Amino acid sequence: MTRPKKEIEELTPIGKIDPDRVYRTNLSPQLFGYGPQRTRDLIKLRQLPPPFPLNAESTALAWTGRQILDYRAQMQKLAAEKLEAAIAAPKQEQPKALVGKVKKVKLRPPSATARQRGKSRAAS
Repeated sequence: MTRPKKEIEELTPIGKIDPDRVYRTNLSPQLFGYGPQRTRDLIKLRQLPPPFPLNAESTALAWTGRQILDYRAQMQKLAAEKLEAAIAAPKQEQPKALVGKVKKVKLRPPSATARQRGKSRAAS
């Protein structure tokens, strides 16, 4: 018999980010929406702010609230720029190969009444 799957823990909302507070990296799913491995990858790629160790001997890393708020503001600015670019982009022309094509008509199977009519005609 297999063991039952553990229930997935629901993310508890962080609430308002305090700029003077310290947030550990294990809160990244609530802060950024990324899992632990994706968070590490984005930190290496310099797409997330680099966390700092909590003390000299610690392996635990954290961000300040200011780092998180700056990152969120940067992402909101990027989203606004992408939206403006999408709105301002001219409508693309339809490819020449598709201009003037006729939409195919789907064949439907004969209805039950047509099948019955065919049987009655064959019997007569």
